[in-house]
Amino acid sequence: MLNLQQVIFMGHSVSSMIGALAAIKKPDRFEKLVMVGPSPCYINSNGYRGVSQEKT
Repeated sequence: MLNLQQVIFMGHSVSSMIGALAAIKKPDRFEKLVMVGPSPCYINSNGYRGVSQEKT
């Protein structure tokens, strides 16, 4: 595991949201998030139409 601190994370599309989730879980590790064209959700759920469907 990388023991990084004060990271400036840059993500595009869905990786922006992955970075946001990581920053929520470990806020002490992130200094800034740079999000380029973040996608709010890819999966259809609760009336939201994403761009993909979850396989069951």
